[in-house]
Amino acid sequence: MKLAKLLGFIVVTVCIASLAVPSGQNGSFLAANADWNWHQLSADVPNNATHLSFLGEAINATHDTAEAFDGLNLLELQVLPTSESTNDREDYAVILDMDGNVINGFYQDDRSGALQMINSTTAFFVDADSGNFTLWNIYTNETEYTMAPSGHHDAEYNPVTETFMVIESVRDQGDYNWSGDVQPIKSDDIVEYDKDGNEIWRWEGRLTLPFEEEEWLLRNESRRGEIDWMHSNGLYWDLEENAMYLSVRHLDCVVKVDYVTGETVWVAGRYTGEGPALTMYNLEGEEVDTLYYHT
Repeated sequence: MKLAKLLGFIVVTVCIASLAVPSGQNGSFLAANADWNWHQLSADVPNNATHLSFLGEAINATHDTAEAFDGLNLLELQVLPTSESTNDREDYAVILDMDGNVINGFYQDDRSGALQMINSTTAFFVDADSGNFTLWNIYTNETEYTMAPSGHHDAEYNPVTETFMVIESVRDQGDYNWSGDVQPIKSDDIVEYDKDGNEIWRWEGRLTLPFEEEEWLLRNESRRGEIDWMHSNGLYWDLEENAMYLSVRHLDCVVKVDYVTGETVWVAGRYTGEGPALTMYNLEGEEVDTLYYHT
């Protein structure tokens, strides 16, 4: 009886170990195993495993493998702490096939930020230690650590010029006195960097969307030590059109910027500041102030 219990304990322990996320040095690769699947990546954290299970069921309910084309998926897996006493988290850049099997992955012991495939073999993500971009060959596991700063929320890469376009927060609109509490006003710029961290190009958000007290008091989105005026969190670099599209969360608008001239082409949304405003219409052809809100 005692031997049976002991053997049972050993078997269970081995199974759990085989399901757990491999730990190791920051920046280490997952030793890809064909038997793994993405549910098992967080099997050592029950809450995360449950969330992934629900997500997996949703995908399986709509995903017909007979209709799928060959390809890979790139996602960021975040393992969050279950205790409020710690802010520790682990991030994984994970490559999945169309059946949800883990092909490869890259482990970091902190927030990895923007993550994107730039061609059929290479992805970029943010190095958790430096905050700069890393290029990662998903087949050879070769990495190139750059000096290009990552900005926040979103980024784009130009494979021809080998430069990064990022959203960068700047405190360039002075201070605001909120009932005796003076705080800096933060806006967003679009900035291009080369791999060595040299600034190549910049669009200044304050020139198109200058701070307005009445507008901020109406929204009052964020006041945590600074006035987060724009809080942009979406960026698209149209290389064929040579233009940038910036989604500005706190002002419910999208801005189009011409890369060649550096000028704002138009602003579409609820708040347009000093930019050329697009007239917007609903499906009934009626002019409206905005077509969406971004919360």
